[in-house]
Amino acid sequence: MKRTAVLIILLIIAVVSCDTDQSISFDQISAPYLEAYGEPEEVRSVTYSNRVQVYWWYWDQGFMVNFGWDLSLSYAEDWIVVREVDFEPRSESCQLE
Repeated sequence: MKRTAVLIILLIIAVVSCDTDQSISFDQISAPYLEAYGEPEEVRSVTYSNRVQVYWWYWDQGFMVNFGWDLSLSYAEDWIVVREVDFEPRSESCQLE
């Protein structure tokens, strides 16, 4: 259910940005995930070729989302969702103290 709601919101953002000729900011692309999953438990950023990839990990919920630029377009300024990964949530026995 969360993923469906996130995808619908992302589709709306994409359509609105195309119609208004505005780029999609990181705040816009990440907002549906904040609403659906809350603050990420871990955030990692990787920079290469003057581009940034941001990874949000939700260990207790078994979910990760990777944001980045569309690297196929050298002039792209829009943030995109590169991928989402579902995995087995961290068990209570693995929680850090």
